Amino acid sequence: MVALCPGDPTPLVAELWTALGLRYSHAETDALWSQITELAPYHFEAHTSALQYWTAKWRGSHQLAREFAEKSAAGAPPGSLLAVLPVIAWYESHKDELGPAGYCPP
Repeated sequence: MVALCPGDPTPLVAELWTALGLRYSHAETDALWSQITELAPYHFEAHTSALQYWTAKWRGSHQLAREFAEKSAAGAPPGSLLAVLPVIAWYESHKDELGPAGYCPP
C-alpha cells in the first residue's frame, strides 16, 4: 500500500496497530515512527496510536507514555490537537483508579 502513494502516511499509521499486535520491538517501532513523522509530523491519529503503543498496557510503561506525550505536545505548533496528549497519557495511567466516575459525569 505504501508504494501506491508514497506521500500518504495512512498505511504507516495503520501499521502502528500491527506493531502492537505483533509485538514490534521498541527499535522497530521507532523506525516506523520516523517514517511517519517524516511524512506527517503532527498527524493526530498517528500520535494517539503511537501513544497506545507506549502505554503500560501494551509495549511500554507509564513513564514512556508520559514522555512520548509530553515531547509530542511540546513540539506541536500552537493550536494543535497534540496538546491533549499528556491528558490522554495521564488518563491511561490512572483510569483504573477512577472507577465509574472516570467515564460518566456526576
